[in-house]
Amino acid sequence: MSRVARTRVLWSFRGIDLFFLAVFLLIGVFHMATVRTADSYGPDSSLYLGLAHNIIHAGTYEFNFQKHAIFPPGFPALLAALSLVGGEGYAALSRFMPVFSTLGVMVWYLVLRSMEGRMVAGMACLLGATSLALFREVTQTILSDASFFLFSGVTLLFYANLERKGQSTPRRVLFLVCACLAMATTILIRSAGISLCVAFLLTAAAGIWRRPSNGFAKRRYALAAGAAGLAAYACWTGWVKRVHDEIPDSRDQSSYASQVLLADPRQPELGRASAGQLFLRVFTLIPVQASHLAAIATRIPYVVPAWYSPLVFTLFALLAGGVLSWLRRGDIPVPVWYFTAYFGMFMIWPFDEGQRFMWPAAPLALAIASRGLRGALREARTRPVTAFAVLAAIAVTLTILAACSERLPGAQAVASRFFWPLLTAISVFLMIATKRMGPAAAGGLVRSAQQMLRQYRVGLLAAGLLAAAGLFQQSVEARANRTADSSKFRHSASADLAAWLRTADDGAVMAQQYAIVHRLSGRKIIGFPLTSDPVSLREALLRGKARYLAVNDTLPYEYVIPTEEDRWKQLDAAYPHLLQLVQKGAGYRVFAVRP
Repeated sequence: MSRVARTRVLWSFRGIDLFFLAVFLLIGVFHMATVRTADSYGPDSSLYLGLAHNIIHAGTYEFNFQKHAIFPPGFPALLAALSLVGGEGYAALSRFMPVFSTLGVMVWYLVLRSMEGRMVAGMACLLGATSLALFREVTQTILSDASFFLFSGVTLLFYANLERKGQSTPRRVLFLVCACLAMATTILIRSAGISLCVAFLLTAAAGIWRRPSNGFAKRRYALAAGAAGLAAYACWTGWVKRVHDEIPDSRDQSSYASQVLLADPRQPELGRASAGQLFLRVFTLIPVQASHLAAIATRIPYVVPAWYSPLVFTLFALLAGGVLSWLRRGDIPVPVWYFTAYFGMFMIWPFDEGQRFMWPAAPLALAIASRGLRGALREARTRPVTAFAVLAAIAVTLTILAACSERLPGAQAVASRFFWPLLTAISVFLMIATKRMGPAAAGGLVRSAQQMLRQYRVGLLAAGLLAAAGLFQQSVEARANRTADSSKFRHSASADLAAWLRTADDGAVMAQQYAIVHRLSGRKIIGFPLTSDPVSLREALLRGKARYLAVNDTLPYEYVIPTEEDRWKQLDAAYPHLLQLVQKGAGYRVFAVRP
């Protein structure tokens, strides 16, 4: 689609546009009506709520009695503003999360329809809006992802308006200022917004050598938006450096860069990663993140995160094909650069948070994958022999890779190993058959098959069935939301600990879930160091002047290693007279630190 055509689509509305927007609004109302108001006691949610509370009542950006340098201030400031409207606390603020996601889906529909057309944009956003990942995120937690989803789309929408011809200079300046402000807001909501900043800078750089129509103006606008993002990011990193200089030994204020350089941030005792480990991490995390996108698109709860998984490889190949298709055109839209930078960032980020980081990019990813699918079908129609030969080569390669890889458990992994040899045989047969009948006849046969699929609207039917399946999954989860019991949540022990601390004698507490315990108790909490060295643990207790040590019982799938139980055992074995049990509750114990 040409730039002029994209601009015309962006600013015109038809009945199909109103239909999709109405559907998105109805889905959003359903999400708003089924929000789980029971506090989930999430560590990140507790940090955001505590920061918002301090912004309102103390006018400072601090948490746990010290300046904060983990999360940027954009989302806490947004929560503080919403608290003035709807009240403070988890129950009041949780109702605003579906508002962000609903507006975000609508905005992204407007952005994507200018890239890929109305039907592709509508289906991509519908699949994203009906995904279980989005529903759980916006109805069960208070996190920055939904607002990041909204403001990243708003930034791109304002920027798209700058390409509209025939506008007066004041209007163009107004939209440029709005795009810059939205860009800065996006970065201050989530540090991942730096990927959007990179997208604008790449657009400006690509415009120098590609020289598309309206190139000079486009480069200026992209450069201004990228500069606004860099300025916001520089302000935040300046604050982080200042805090780190003031609190150099603070465990919970470690930077994202230092975490990336660790071999495994969840096992910090493994030390820093080598160059080889960082290189291999990229090839390990690509199938992991692609599996999350595949799970969102297919409604399968779990997709095997391996290269030889048919769903993982197919989706990644379609995404790569869609990006390459835009690269061949030359005039690459900012959203395509944005997805490339965003996905690339999580190819090195060592934390796997499930589908959380991928659902904000899912509609854009599905739109790009649709372009890759159309390109693959076009190649099969114009050069069928070559297309089937390439498919056979890929199937052979993945057959060998599956045979050499570690055998993962589950029926899905076993089926994946049998899929590629079968596809190899089918591809070789089709390659031989199409070569014998000739390229023209084979291309006509492929074209007839594609026309039949298009005639029966197979793609729309598949998207509709997947959307219906997603709504069913959401309705099941909504029922669980209405009957949720806070005592059954993963971090309920930390909430019970905080309740006991409110009645205990004064003094600082060492605990791993410092965000939850501090928000609910108001106590000064010292982070429980992630080390099995008893000397370091004892020094941290004495240096922080801790009166209590709180230890949670070991849970399934512990987030960090060594566990709290293992650290406590090491400390107690080395210094048997240091700690005295003073409280034992459901899932936790509290030890008093003897003088």
